[in-house]
Amino acid sequence: MNLYKIIGLTVTTFIGNSYETRGNRILQDETGKGVTKDNIFTKYVLYIVFENKYYAIHLSEEHRASFGGRLCHYGIMSITQTNYTDIISTITHIPIKTLVISAEFEVKSYNDDLCICLHTNPDTCVDTCVDTCVNTCVFEFSSIGDNERDPYGYVYVNMDLFHKW
Repeated sequence: MNLYKIIGLTVTTFIGNSYETRGNRILQDETGKGVTKDNIFTKYVLYIVFENKYYAIHLSEEHRASFGGRLCHYGIMSITQTNYTDIISTITHIPIKTLVISAEFEVKSYNDDLCICLHTNPDTCVDTCVDTCVNTCVFEFSSIGDNERDPYGYVYVNMDLFHKW
């Protein structure tokens, strides 16, 4: 496992597409199409460094319609390479203390559930964050949410580890 140092975070909001619902069922107009509405979503970009290379972990959520007409939440995660100048110009939060995480990241889009905890406590979080590591979980991601059986994908960033810059 590689040790990455978190150097900052950018938090922004954006308006995305969602649907009007009743009981998690998407309401339809007279033509049978889902009634859409604007929704405010939050996007997180965690900036990390490993061996003098900078990376951005992009985390966000979107809403989609299932084939059965239910509202589904879908977590999105991707990692891109970046540079220090771009990070400093967009950063909105910095770590309260030094944050180091242990992981094997690649520059790509992710589809699997993932929980990343502080390296100081790596044995309490292996596959998913559980009650024993709530205070050390840095971020969590689940893309599940594109079907009626599991409609609730998500992203989570532990904002208690950061303060505004």
